[in-house]
Amino acid sequence: MSELSWAETIRRVHQRADNRCEYCQTAQRVMGQAMHVEHIHPDGPDALENLCLSCPSCNLSKAQATSAPDPETGETVPLFNPRIQSWSEHFEWIRNG
Repeated sequence: MSELSWAETIRRVHQRADNRCEYCQTAQRVMGQAMHVEHIHPDGPDALENLCLSCPSCNLSKAQATSAPDPETGETVPLFNPRIQSWSEHFEWIRNG
């Protein structure tokens, strides 16, 4: 199989994410800004398995981090990885929030 062009890679990332931020689930159509194709592991490859669609706010908040302190336990834990974890198992929408 041949390597994907960057344009095709970006198209696939958008399609796979249904044009929503894979961290906060905000749709690009309501964002008002272009989404970012973000590296889940900053030093990792440009492969589809290491890329996700991210809104500017989530991308800038995450930056180069791959782990952070858990606010309840203080233990350092890996950040959410949309390639290997299910959003609904880690997050939920807050009613009227």
